[in-house]
Amino acid sequence: MCTMMRRLSPIALVVATVLMLAGSSAAVLDDKNQIATSKPERSLSGIEVGIRPKGTHLPNGTSISKIMRMYGPAASREDAVVPDGAGGTRFYKWEWPGLRMSVATYFFYRGTPEKKTMKESHPAYVDMWGDAPRGAIGTTGRGFALGCTLDQQKAIYGDHYSAQYPEQDGSTPILMEWEDGTTMTVYYGKNGRSNHIRLTSRER
Repeated sequence: MCTMMRRLSPIALVVATVLMLAGSSAAVLDDKNQIATSKPERSLSGIEVGIRPKGTHLPNGTSISKIMRMYGPAASREDAVVPDGAGGTRFYKWEWPGLRMSVATYFFYRGTPEKKTMKESHPAYVDMWGDAPRGAIGTTGRGFALGCTLDQQKAIYGDHYSAQYPEQDGSTPILMEWEDGTTMTVYYGKNGRSNHIRLTSRER
């Protein structure tokens, strides 16, 4: 099992060849800015991403009600509402010793202002941070985990990825994108081990 480092920050959006620090020495990462050829990853911490509910032709994710049966009620819930108030993104957060998880869904309202109901998607993306996995928590469906190295990532998913600019905390994001629109970003700390994994579903 892999071991890991500390915390993170959100996704950087600029794709580029970048330096990654491994221990005290810097090593240049390859920049394979290509569509990943491996089977798309769909699961992180036992949660499948996919915003559509069952019954559609698109991949469907794990419902929030099932996630709460798996991990109990979220420690907190926050909404980022669009300017017109018609909907937004909802963030559910869980915490364990040395581990944090965030699951994001989309929501919108239907009906009249006097009588409206909220509709919520299945997970749009899942984020995991921590020092090491704890069983399924912090581990993808194909066995990549917090604390793993880039070589271990390439052994599972292949070498088609793009390296992005380092974050303020010194971690380096490595983005994989599959043809169906699914993406996974792995953040590597200065010790060369993953300290944050984000798995995002396709939205079309």
